[in-house]
Amino acid sequence: AFAVDASYISLVATELQNAADASALAGVARLADGNAAVIQEAQETALSNEAAGAPVTLANSDIEFGVFDLATRNFASGAANPNAVR
Repeated sequence: AFAVDASYISLVATELQNAADASALAGVARLADGNAAVIQEAQETALSNEAAGAPVTLANSDIEFGVFDLATRNFASGAANPNAVR
C-alpha cells in the first residue's frame, strides 16, 4: 500500500510541475501585453491541466514576475521590467 501511495504522490507532483511549467511558458508569451494578460493566460493554462483528477488553479499570488539572467541562471523577483514569469 505504501508503494502505491508513494507512486501516486510522485504522479501528482509531476502533474503539478507540468501545469506550473505550462502556465509559466504561456504567461511569459504575454509579457508584452502587461501583467494582467500574463496572469489571465497563466491561470487559464493551469485550468486546462489536471492534478489528482482535478483542474489546477493558480492564485494571483502564485504568479511571480522577475528578471532571468542567462549568464548566472538566476531569477530575481520583483524587477521593474520583467522578462520572466514563474
